Amino acid sequence: MGHDWYNRYGGFEDRVILLGTGYFLQKLCSANAVFLSGFEINLESKLFRHFYTIHCFVEEKIITTAYALLYNNSKEAYSKMLKMIKNSVKRKRLDFKPSTFYIDVDINLMSSIEEIFGKEVTIKLSLYDYANSVWFKVKSLGLAQSDDRNVEKAIRRMCCLAIIPVDQIEDAWIKIKEEAPQNENLLELISYINEAFMISKDGHKFDKNTWNHYDTDNIKMINHLEGWSDFIDEDNKKTDLSVKNFIIKLKKKQGDFEKEIFVNQKKSNEISKIPKKYKALEEKFKHAKERLENGKISVIEYLDEII
Repeated sequence: MGHDWYNRYGGFEDRVILLGTGYFLQKLCSANAVFLSGFEINLESKLFRHFYTIHCFVEEKIITTAYALLYNNSKEAYSKMLKMIKNSVKRKRLDFKPSTFYIDVDINLMSSIEEIFGKEVTIKLSLYDYANSVWFKVKSLGLAQSDDRNVEKAIRRMCCLAIIPVDQIEDAWIKIKEEAPQNENLLELISYINEAFMISKDGHKFDKNTWNHYDTDNIKMINHLEGWSDFIDEDNKKTDLSVKNFIIKLKKKQGDFEKEIFVNQKKSNEISKIPKKYKALEEKFKHAKERLENGKISVIEYLDEII
């Protein structure tokens, strides 16, 4: 496995390293939807500050198709990464033209995608990253430890705003704020969400259609990054880890991942296919959605059914 592992380099001080296998690069080129997710890293060498993983679906499985080490998270660095992917597939006489990109909370990445692939491509903030950005703020404000059920309910409602009809977000948001406890930290969370996601299109990073997933099929409840955050947090924030050893660990992880797909199908299904708990949530969402669209429940009642 991994016999066709490749490395691509670009730049010197502003270097980007692209990593992966030719086999999975082909899978990436066949995908209509691509997921891009970034992590901060703290290696021995300070040439690289960010690590990116590129994913796509193959049937019901999500696979990691390529990796990139970036010197920073600027628009220029992202553009270089995307150009390197396009050039790599071109060498193999393939074409990389996904119709949809699911990204994390980084406006620079959005600008780079539009620059390289054109403004006609669809760019969505993934549901995972929308909820994760809210939850990160919740933890930073100390709200994760709150034993107030009303505070917990308000937070859950905010995390699920992305899966209500886009034209009903404003009404739901007003109701959430009205019913939220008068907690100083909770009010700061409300302010954060308002500034990041609720202000008019000209005044914020992500317009509502970018982060709304009410009409997104098959992706709503999937934690497509499960395992990668642990890989970064536990192993690769060690300041004594060299770039070489980072790549060796990465290559091993990729080899293990390929074995799970090609050798141990049962284990692969457990890790890569949609877990039963997510399918159950999908069914819960589907039932609530039908009731909302049939006028049996209000949007806020719908929200409370799915949280």
